[in-house]
Amino acid sequence: MMKKLITLLLALLLCLSCLVPAFAEDAAKPETQAAFAEEGTAGSSRETAVGPKDTKTAALKRQYEEWKFNREFFDDRYGYNKDFRQFYAEDPALTVVDHMVFLKVEATRWTEAHYALIDYFDTDEAEAAATTLRIPAKVNDLPVWIVMYDWSDWADGIYGTGYSNDTVTKVILEEGVGAAAYAFKNFTALKTVKIPSTATSIGYSAFEGCKNLKKIVGAENVTEVHSAAFCGCEKLAFFPHMETLKVIEGDAFSGCAFKSLTLAGSGWLSGGDEDNYSAQNAFANNKKLKSVTFLDGSKKKPLYIGFGAFCGCTALKTVTLPKKCKEIVIEDMAFKGCTALKTLRNTDRVTALWRFAFENCAALETFTLPAGVKTVAVDAFKGCKGLRTFHLLSDDIDLFSKRFSSGTWYQNDPSDEVSTNFIETLPKTCTVYVPTKEMKQTVLLHGCKGPVKVNVPVAAPKTFTATKQGSKVAFQWSKIKNADGYRLYVYNARTKAFEKLATLQAPKTSVTLKTAGKTFAVRAFRIINGDVSWSKAVKSAK
Repeated sequence: MMKKLITLLLALLLCLSCLVPAFAEDAAKPETQAAFAEEGTAGSSRETAVGPKDTKTAALKRQYEEWKFNREFFDDRYGYNKDFRQFYAEDPALTVVDHMVFLKVEATRWTEAHYALIDYFDTDEAEAAATTLRIPAKVNDLPVWIVMYDWSDWADGIYGTGYSNDTVTKVILEEGVGAAAYAFKNFTALKTVKIPSTATSIGYSAFEGCKNLKKIVGAENVTEVHSAAFCGCEKLAFFPHMETLKVIEGDAFSGCAFKSLTLAGSGWLSGGDEDNYSAQNAFANNKKLKSVTFLDGSKKKPLYIGFGAFCGCTALKTVTLPKKCKEIVIEDMAFKGCTALKTLRNTDRVTALWRFAFENCAALETFTLPAGVKTVAVDAFKGCKGLRTFHLLSDDIDLFSKRFSSGTWYQNDPSDEVSTNFIETLPKTCTVYVPTKEMKQTVLLHGCKGPVKVNVPVAAPKTFTATKQGSKVAFQWSKIKNADGYRLYVYNARTKAFEKLATLQAPKTSVTLKTAGKTFAVRAFRIINGDVSWSKAVKSAK
């Protein structure tokens, strides 16, 4: 009996020894998708059974499955987690090309399918190959197009790579590919970008935070740069074809390194989709920017210099507005804090100045408001302590008694409905020139602190010659309609200033005088109600 029992036990031990390798082999195999779906969270009793590493893998698998479900709605709440990239290969909708992951998408606005770049591998193995990133125009013979929400207005690009990256130094977009929302946001090592001729816009935040980006190549047909596209690109000092951009949205180039800008004379600065970004600060905080020039635009199209467009550009000295366009609207805080701004040229097309438009522009010495101005908010020139002359060419006595709403809510002014009585905020050192005696009384009644004088714009002579004739000089200049007279000046080399030589009454336009001077100038003038209005000085031809 004992012998039979021993034999039975040995047989059982032999069977067990055969089963152990089988169990070990099963434990080494990856769990099925069903097993992952049934598994509990990390820290459960399952963790003890399979070990911490397997539990982490299972948790990643669950996260990946959730991401797969949510990506149908382009929901990035779970991000594009690089830790679960091992599961990409299991998804037939995904294709990996040169360390990039492309998702096949049925177009929401078109009938054909396309691919969208959704992730970029930055593993140690990919690092060497990823210093230059070339985005193909096609994947598996399908175009690399955009992914966008049905309600979005963005166009031309790749939606949402979602990754910061510190290895890529160059990005090349092949013809047919654009740069759309978030495409390369926070690629901190990026220095150069090639934008194809097929791209017509650059999406919001496409290159935001690329702090080492210096060079943009191509982009010859880009007409729109959306919100925050190059925000924080602190080394970017040049953008090709800047003057052909029609729309530059909020924060598009804020915090860049431009030293001068040439912009289109018609269009929109600091517009944008306010559901995504505040529509403001297109070129704000460009600390090296010294001059801005707007080219002539269309007489049928306006120029909107929007909310905070150049706010905080503390080195900005000169702004030249377009001579030709339908109208110019300078919106809230457009030049706020431009403490070096001294000259603003060609203001004759300005129709509106919104709230705080030139707040704290302490270096601004003179300003001319044209006859066609309709609105100037009460605080448009708040803090402009350096203003010495203010030329108001409008004779609309109701200009100071209107109410104004810019559409922007302010903490201390919930209704945002303020008066247009900007006169009361001008410094007492500022002389205000107005076109009529009636306007003079109106300005004084509305709290002007400084002197007010009647001054009508007077055209300068188009020609002026000074011909030496022995000890005398023969002067001749062109006639100015409605001028009451002309004054001649001679340059004093010792004092380095022009001094009065003679005053002649109209219609006289020539005279010969004895003078030892070599450089001369002439101005036309008008006298209205005792106040004298002068033209600009014209120097003698050499």
